[in-house]
Amino acid sequence: MFGLLYGGLLSAQQTGSSLEPDWVSGTFIERANSYIEVVRATASSQDDARTKALQQLVERRSLATGTHYDVQVSGGQVQVSGRDALTVKARVIDEYSRRDSRGQWTVSLLVQTCKNPMLDYEPVHVSDRQPFSYKWFIPGTTQLAKRQKGKSAAMIATEVAMVAGIVAAEGMRQTYTARAASTHNANLRVQNTNNANTCATIRNVCIASAAAVYLWSFIDAAVGKGPRHLTVASAEMNLVPWVSGDGAGLALNFKL
Repeated sequence: MFGLLYGGLLSAQQTGSSLEPDWVSGTFIERANSYIEVVRATASSQDDARTKALQQLVERRSLATGTHYDVQVSGGQVQVSGRDALTVKARVIDEYSRRDSRGQWTVSLLVQTCKNPMLDYEPVHVSDRQPFSYKWFIPGTTQLAKRQKGKSAAMIATEVAMVAGIVAAEGMRQTYTARAASTHNANLRVQNTNNANTCATIRNVCIASAAAVYLWSFIDAAVGKGPRHLTVASAEMNLVPWVSGDGAGLALNFKL
């Protein structure tokens, strides 16, 4: 008897998204209970390409165990047939589909397969949001990681221009202020003072603009979407009650 436990695609997936997920280029992660890998296939239709990709997954399992069986997908259900007894526990975590200029579909599946059907899956998460990092505080860097090159370049160029404007305007303001203080000509004193005030205004506008771009970059880093990426839980913490002849309490278990 054969069984293939096939988990449905995540509700958050975006098949055919314009942003190719980070995992598509090649992912293989081995955890204590499972493997996470990418299977990919090309066909004339999207359903056929998906079926071929799933067949690759089962064929890899077949080679690893020395068994042989066939896979068919009908109506979203996976059917395994053959003469050898084998149970495969696997689920599709994410999917990305792309159609080329010839009309051929390429489907990439991010799959998690348990080493033993009796084991549980480790928690995994696919997200299009960037995790918190130091890059959030550097304008344009998170956008670059999201492959938003135009937005990143605009932010970086604007910040550089505003900082340069702040430095230049403040330097000129100090120069005009010194000139106003050193001259005895009333007209020149008024002129230099007005110029100093103008430079101060330009400096303040540049400071406000730089602050606005910085805030925009930070908010966009926190809430803006980018290519989907995989996060695998690496640690687990549990509170377990215990009772003994001396008393009772809670035990904190931390599993890496």
